[in-house]
Amino acid sequence: MIKFTPWQKLLPTTFLLTCSLLSPSAAAQVEHEFVLDRPGCHWNWSGMIANLGFLEGVPDSTFTLEGRIWVELTEVGGVLQEGRMVVMDAAIVPMFQAFIPGAAGYPNLVDLWVEDLVFSVDTPAFPIAADGSYAVDTTVLIQSGMLHAVAFGTETITDLAGITAAPNPTSGIIVAGPDGYYIDGFQIAMFDFTDPTSGLTVSFNMNGWIIGNESCSSGPNTVCGTEKNSTGASAHISATGSYNVASNTMELYTAPTPNQFGIFFYSSTLVNGGAGFPLGDGRLCIGPGALNRLYPPVLASGNVMTRAIDFTNPPAPAAQITAGSTWYFQTWFRDPGFGPVGFNLSNAVEVSFCP
Repeated sequence: MIKFTPWQKLLPTTFLLTCSLLSPSAAAQVEHEFVLDRPGCHWNWSGMIANLGFLEGVPDSTFTLEGRIWVELTEVGGVLQEGRMVVMDAAIVPMFQAFIPGAAGYPNLVDLWVEDLVFSVDTPAFPIAADGSYAVDTTVLIQSGMLHAVAFGTETITDLAGITAAPNPTSGIIVAGPDGYYIDGFQIAMFDFTDPTSGLTVSFNMNGWIIGNESCSSGPNTVCGTEKNSTGASAHISATGSYNVASNTMELYTAPTPNQFGIFFYSSTLVNGGAGFPLGDGRLCIGPGALNRLYPPVLASGNVMTRAIDFTNPPAPAAQITAGSTWYFQTWFRDPGFGPVGFNLSNAVEVSFCP
């Protein structure tokens, strides 16, 4: 029987420890959550229905994405080496609406709209270059959405959940951002499906940007709903930029709105637990007690209203936004000649702020 001295017993452990200390840094694989930058996530679409013609958008053929994307990133020695888009939860804003016009003096051949349309993405693992650039085939799929089509006077409803576009080459960058990493990539998606009731075959081609910052908070979250305005859709508010109070770079973005004057305002409370109540031609979602108005009024351009928030200059001492606080933001705007009252509101967005 061979006997080992104490120092001989330690040799394997010492050898392994020495190897680990001398080897390159171990790879760290972490899933990162990015908040999509709604104004940056600008998309265009075109579509047609076989044997009927091309679709025309209402109010146009553009939309934005609002939500989050989760990306698995692998670092070695603090340097990005590899990525993989795991899932995205991105709602289409505004609601998708389109039609095919009939002959002059006749009704539209087809009217269609999609409610609650939410996209996701999926990729295999892809290398990330030293400058942050990447290229990969991306699959875009529909998480949820109900297609309503009125053709020749008959309405059909189709569940779009699970419809997947063929993989398409995409490229972009993943680099350091204000609160972590920043992603910026161009995407293409082509969907073809047939409505089982009407037999209509619909084709959509879409392309646009997936842009987002890793967030220091779990927000933002949309609350409340509202009514359509004269653009043909409901106004939707987003909070973009950083929710880090020290960075002071948050901006409010509301669209689509008529090209009229409006005011952004905020409160620390919700109306009816977030359900709101009717006001004007829309709904008041926040307050209704202390409403902090951000003057001067903003004139919408291109059916969009924006306003940068200066955390160092609140409208009142009680309206000071601080780290750890949660606030709700909404937009009021003029809309003469559309509804009976002549003004409307967006929905609201909840933002929790961090240091």
